[in-house]
Amino acid sequence: MNEITFLAGRDSAVALLREGRRIGAQAPDAAAIEIEFREGQPQNNWVLPIIRQIVERPELAPGFCAVLSDYLTSSGGADPECFEDLSIADIVGAGNGAESEASHA
Repeated sequence: MNEITFLAGRDSAVALLREGRRIGAQAPDAAAIEIEFREGQPQNNWVLPIIRQIVERPELAPGFCAVLSDYLTSSGGADPECFEDLSIADIVGAGNGAESEASHA
């Protein structure tokens, strides 16, 4: 494992968490998974470009995943069960989902 890429992955995860905190403070409903909370608007899928960066540069994954592994196991958050029964219609409405993918900040 290369220290430089590990730290770059770590930094990407920290940036992800900071952006999540910023969006959560400014417009939390914009990123809500259920369309009813977004008043029919497409989801602000702000995580997608960051994940694409990790997919395009897999050497960043160890540092990125190390931070998220710790964060997700220690910070709680929503219960995973609350997402299990959501349909695509619950998430993106009657559309095909393309607007959700394209709608990131």
